[in-house]
Amino acid sequence: MRAALVDKFALAGDEAQHLIDLAHSEAKQATDLFAFTSRINERFEMAQKIRMIEHMWRVAYADGHLNEHERHVMWRIADLLHVPQGAYQHARLRAQQASVSEPQADTMRDRRGSEPR
Repeated sequence: MRAALVDKFALAGDEAQHLIDLAHSEAKQATDLFAFTSRINERFEMAQKIRMIEHMWRVAYADGHLNEHERHVMWRIADLLHVPQGAYQHARLRAQQASVSEPQADTMRDRRGSEPR
């Protein structure tokens, strides 16, 4: 995750680590996803939300395995962000295709084809 932050946002390593530490601290104190998604809904346009969902899918696929918890959290976040189902699926497919071109693609296992509704 640190390397992705450094690469995507051109951060120094210590800046990226500070963001990760801050995110861990906030996540430990959070009681639900709404606290985060409501802020995003206030500030992001739909295209930005969809792009964020795609980046989150890339993180979910990064270890070459997508488990049911990851799948459910992604679906729940997209729902709270009011991302249309079609846009959500396309973001997932783009992220999945990007992960196939990475070295870990051989080990990727995705057990179900559809999302909970």
